Amino acid sequence: MARTSKSESFIQLPGEKGSVDVDNASYKNLEEWARNRGYTLDRSHARSEDPIAIDAYLGAEETFDGAVVEFAEQYADQAESDHAAFVAQIESGKLEAAEYQ
Repeated sequence: MARTSKSESFIQLPGEKGSVDVDNASYKNLEEWARNRGYTLDRSHARSEDPIAIDAYLGAEETFDGAVVEFAEQYADQAESDHAAFVAQIESGKLEAAEYQ
């Protein structure tokens, strides 16, 4: 990985792969790793060279707002469903979970 700026953004160089040893990583290290990955993904999706193209793509403000609300509601429903399935697997003993500290 290479740092692209002081804002902690990284890019993957050709032929390089990264991994995380989740069995031996601390919660703090995993949290930091996830935060950095989310930030990098967010930054990569939020940038554009052409603001006019973005405006044209979004169309009328109400259309975009409605689409964002619909997506957020569907995403929340899916997250709740996924969490319920996850908890059910833990409670049934099919999945082992560590205590959160």
